[in-house]
Amino acid sequence: MKNKHAFSRGFTLIELMIVIVILGILMATILPRLTGAQSRTRDTARKADLGNIAQALEVYNGENGSYPSAKTGICLSPAATSTDTDADKVTSYELGVNMKGKKVPTAASKKQKTLGKCEGMYYYQSLSSGGVDATSYVLATTVENWKMGNLEVVSTATVLETDADKISLKTPSAKATGKAYLYAVMP
Repeated sequence: MKNKHAFSRGFTLIELMIVIVILGILMATILPRLTGAQSRTRDTARKADLGNIAQALEVYNGENGSYPSAKTGICLSPAATSTDTDADKVTSYELGVNMKGKKVPTAASKKQKTLGKCEGMYYYQSLSSGGVDATSYVLATTVENWKMGNLEVVSTATVLETDADKISLKTPSAKATGKAYLYAVMP
């Protein structure tokens, strides 16, 4: 008689299967939200970095009377030092001096490609207005979440063109391949 009651204490197979199905449903609803949170966090960090770079550009403008000249656009390198001779790195170093940590921020992801050539870095381009060079600028970064972007990147050959009061993209005709966040200061 004692052996008969020993088997009735555990869970039945049906009870275990119901618990497993409920756990599976919960995981299926929660996991997609958690995976998107990491990319949103990286995108928020990218936008904050662009805001910090913009503040450094304003300090630079206040000290020098104009923004750093980069008509064709450059990649802002966090590895720039005072001994660099490459124009892109000199600009990066000059901006970094005005920033926390004394350097341009490192991109949120090393796989980040911004407007074609900037892998793992942020993009900067000075703009001209009324024949005067470096009166305004554009900062850009790619984003992982389409909702965080405000500019469609059509190809890796994307080039910014500017008029007196607008920014447009000069691209070959192709479908959009990604989304970027553009931070622009116009005169």
